[in-house]
Amino acid sequence: MNQKFRYYLSLLSVLLIALLSISNIQEVEVSFLITKVQLPLILVILFSFILGALVTLLYSRPSKKTAKEMKKNREETPKLEDKK
Repeated sequence: MNQKFRYYLSLLSVLLIALLSISNIQEVEVSFLITKVQLPLILVILFSFILGALVTLLYSRPSKKTAKEMKKNREETPKLEDKK
């Protein structure tokens, strides 16, 4: 159930981003450190979305060291037994 919800939520967000991008096709001026360029707003929106998704993906994954520590802690933790 949870995986289906995440799938539909992802699909909905991609659809909304696509609709937003398609409706904003005018040119905008984007300033970088030393230069200014004219780009279609659709490219700016899509680039921002992809960059945000990539950053979120990278920061949401635990590092290898953290994953090893979590696995080690799970293995060392004694299992609770019922005291009846």
